[in-house]
Amino acid sequence: MYYLVAKDFYNMKKYAIVAALVAASTYTHAQVSWEADYAPYQEASVYKIEGEGHKIGGNSNAGTIRLYNADHSLWKEFPVPTITSSDYFYTVIPPTKHLFNSDDDIEIGVMIPGGSGLADDRLLIFSETGSIVFDHVGATSVQIKEVNGQWKLIFVNVPPSPALGFVKVYGLPGLYTTGPKTLPGGIKSELYPNPVTHAATVAYKLPDGVHTAQMTVTNAMGQVVKTYTITDQYSNVLIYKDAMPPGMYTYTISSTGAAHRGGTFMVE
Repeated sequence: MYYLVAKDFYNMKKYAIVAALVAASTYTHAQVSWEADYAPYQEASVYKIEGEGHKIGGNSNAGTIRLYNADHSLWKEFPVPTITSSDYFYTVIPPTKHLFNSDDDIEIGVMIPGGSGLADDRLLIFSETGSIVFDHVGATSVQIKEVNGQWKLIFVNVPPSPALGFVKVYGLPGLYTTGPKTLPGGIKSELYPNPVTHAATVAYKLPDGVHTAQMTVTNAMGQVVKTYTITDQYSNVLIYKDAMPPGMYTYTISSTGAAHRGGTFMVE
């Protein structure tokens, strides 16, 4: 009789442990829940737009910009002017409202790769109404930089070979409020587009007093595939896909002995 009671007690304890493990597993998986699919898409990111809060979206495969609210309802969709739905493009200036003018329309800057290298790459800044704010062929390393309280559009102009490139600077009338996120240690950084099909821009801002830093790109195995030296004289750096095979990568910015994990991105 004692044996049967002990055996029953053992079985009850075993079943209780199994039930607890199942419950714990169910509880753990319940923390991640699917919310929405956005398709078809070439890239997606999260933007904080002045007076509008955070928006999710980016470049669709239909030649349009799509921006969604936090509840995944469509907020705005507008076409990229002068291109066809099959043309590839990627964002280099995130959506903003009052950087290029004083109206409340959304403006955004995209790069449209040319067919013969950087000299044919086209920087196109346009409004949600379809009006073109700026159009330049041969632009690369595009950045928005604050200089003594005024915002500037700065990029390297790449003319056809064999001429050398040169930097072009344009004054902007408004304020850049989209802004990258702040990372531990005072470093600010944001990567877009994500996923990467051609090149990604890492917008960054180093803390006051820090003039140089190292940016390292590692693959899913932890192997270093690219390294960059970045300075406070610029505000972004381009990561070209080059020979990077498809997969997940991580970029890290290090300065003054501290490493800051900027984030992960996918190469398609």
